[in-house]
Amino acid sequence: MPWYLNPLILLAEFGLLGVVLGGLITAGSAYLLDERRDERRNAKEVQDRATKITTAARLIELDFRVVRSVLRGALKLKMWGRSYPLSLSGWQEFRTTIAPALSHDQWLKLVLAAEVVTSLNERYVHVPGIHGKTLIESQSTFLALNVERMEAAQKVLAPLMGKSDGGTADVVDAKREGEPTQAQPGSA
Repeated sequence: MPWYLNPLILLAEFGLLGVVLGGLITAGSAYLLDERRDERRNAKEVQDRATKITTAARLIELDFRVVRSVLRGALKLKMWGRSYPLSLSGWQEFRTTIAPALSHDQWLKLVLAAEVVTSLNERYVHVPGIHGKTLIESQSTFLALNVERMEAAQKVLAPLMGKSDGGTADVVDAKREGEPTQAQPGSA
């Protein structure tokens, strides 16, 4: 009988085989568990990032929506009646959160909208004696152009907000403000 079939050696061989198989099973299961843990962590990070971007987009869009409403109101009344600055608190706080999620052109539309608000504050809010005076045609044109810039910024933000209404919120806002609800093709 060969030496490796000796019952005492067989016991040691099976013991060694059990240790090796147990080690392989333990190492394999630890690896699989680590991989699943990493996948869960990565999915959570992606979800957290998406939540931050959605929150940022909604708060920035709210800033631009308020400015757009103020501009539409001034155009409707044909006078600037606001004596306190237009706020960009959402933009100030969340622009760095949203920047990586945008293309260069999209980012520029948001920056332009924010600069418009700064310009409006300088032109109409911080100028004494302008409140309650009738707007001249060039001022109305300027405000109408900036309504379009706010709308362009809102359109950039809409997909990031999880907005799937196809722009119906703009129609609802226009109806509330008593303005025509015709869509303006090509204004992006």
